[in-house]
Amino acid sequence: MIIGIAGGSGSGKTTFTNAIKEMFKEDVLIIRHDDYYKDHSNLSFEEKKHINYDHPDALETNLLVEHVKQLKDGQPIETGNTGTAKIIGKKNHGKVKGGRNHV
Repeated sequence: MIIGIAGGSGSGKTTFTNAIKEMFKEDVLIIRHDDYYKDHSNLSFEEKKHINYDHPDALETNLLVEHVKQLKDGQPIETGNTGTAKIIGKKNHGKVKGGRNHV
């Protein structure tokens, strides 16, 4: 099962997601769009100040979609620095296999 949750900043997405995680325990893999910001580590601090992190172009949405497809097909995904995007999922670096449910 794959569930997508959308909403603005402060709308309760994380609270709702955590409630789902609590119900299903370890059988849930949570993927956050915020974990797919483009890697700007090569830019200076001054250059980074001009990036609009609220704009869709700041995110590697295509990579997120590819990861969801891989998980749906039962394939693991690579987390950590993937070259173009820095996946920030701090707890799970390396290969991540999905549970039966993806939020």
